[in-house]
Amino acid sequence: MKTYRECVPCFVLQAREACRLLGLNDEKTREIDEAARMLLGGIDRSTPPPMTSRRLCALVAGKSGRRDPYRELKRESNEAALAAYPRVKEMVAGAAHPLRAAVIAAGAGNIIDFGALRRLNLADGIDAVFRRVEAASEARDGISFEFDSFEKAIGSARRLLYLLDNAGEAVFDRVLIEELKTSYPGLEMTFAVRGAPVINDCLEEDAVACGLGALGTIVSNGSDAPGTVLPLCSADFRGVWEKSDLVIGKGQGNYESLSGVPKNVFFLLIVKCRVVARHIGARVRDIVLKRE
Repeated sequence: MKTYRECVPCFVLQAREACRLLGLNDEKTREIDEAARMLLGGIDRSTPPPMTSRRLCALVAGKSGRRDPYRELKRESNEAALAAYPRVKEMVAGAAHPLRAAVIAAGAGNIIDFGALRRLNLADGIDAVFRRVEAASEARDGISFEFDSFEKAIGSARRLLYLLDNAGEAVFDRVLIEELKTSYPGLEMTFAVRGAPVINDCLEEDAVACGLGALGTIVSNGSDAPGTVLPLCSADFRGVWEKSDLVIGKGQGNYESLSGVPKNVFFLLIVKCRVVARHIGARVRDIVLKRE
């Protein structure tokens, strides 16, 4: 997916939000804002948005001397999601179709996105997950929710690569992963995390904190992009990518960076902007489960 003109204001706000979280003074914030605008004036719009996001994050880190503005928010996200985990597990177990409900839970967890949804209230986000799981039976197959196709693909897969997205969100991915392990005990699973801090994306320490360490292999993609930009990923990760016969790509960043890449991929996300909604053919706030 390429970068559109409508993406540029979001990039500006992303840089400002990082400055706010770092507690930078007005002078330093203005300096970063001006540098960000200069950077954005020369971006290659044929590249996916995560390519520009990583450059902005590097700019903020370079000028502030601090690499991870979202560190505390990620810790809070992990703790809030873990507190909600027992209730979501209970709701999924009691659903008419537990796997469908688990997919909804994981998709709804994508609301925990401080890149696309600045100033997100964590409590409201968790409540939104509960509401989505409660309404799981209302989700129907269609152009943007392809559950029947997903279930068939999982049934014939041997090696699943699960591309994680955000900290906290990974707890709800865990609900889906545990359901998959129950239904398909022979399925080999690998969970991919980012190689360096970027926005509130999931690092290995977050995946472990969210309880994924005992469920499969955690692998770094070796990249600091908020998505999976294959040319920026490590050779080790690309080897895992090639050997996997099914991929689940969580979140907008993975959709933006992998849309159009030839691979057996199911994207699972909440649509958070009109650009992605238009590209997918869905509505903003829809939970999307869509095969590439």
